[in-house]
Amino acid sequence: MGAIRGYPVGMPQVQVFAEVRRSAESMWRELGSFQDIAQWHPMVKAAEGEGEEPGATRTLETQDGRRWVERLTERDPAQRFYRYEVTSTELPIADFRGELRIREGGPQKCTVIWTSQFAVTTDEEKAVSDSVREFFRAGARSIEKRFAVKPVAALRRRVRRVQRRR
Repeated sequence: MGAIRGYPVGMPQVQVFAEVRRSAESMWRELGSFQDIAQWHPMVKAAEGEGEEPGATRTLETQDGRRWVERLTERDPAQRFYRYEVTSTELPIADFRGELRIREGGPQKCTVIWTSQFAVTTDEEKAVSDSVREFFRAGARSIEKRFAVKPVAALRRRVRRVQRRR
């Protein structure tokens, strides 16, 4: 693999999806704040920062004590997405660019799409990529668990059990 300015030529990408039975607008109200990631991501212990306009920063601390700083580069509430970059991290990565997007999927259904691209600055590309992927997957699983609506069939089974007990 070749390198440009010390970074590998095929930068790793991570993309995860969370399918949710809520409107995209409703999910944007829940997830669209750049500063509120600690409220829904189980691996984020704390997020400190302020501002929702490009240039705003947040400092994240994970449950295992890692810290990094992210800067908001673009935010479009009408299109329901924000983009950001990592400006400081303990991980061996550079040129990290991320995007959180909520796409309408029909009435009361949407998809949360979280994407990143970055360069790994050591020879541990797989391990570093896996670490980023696990962080993103934990966030997607949390979104699905927290915001999923129980399927109608499951609710019907519960009602039947309650009726039989009477």
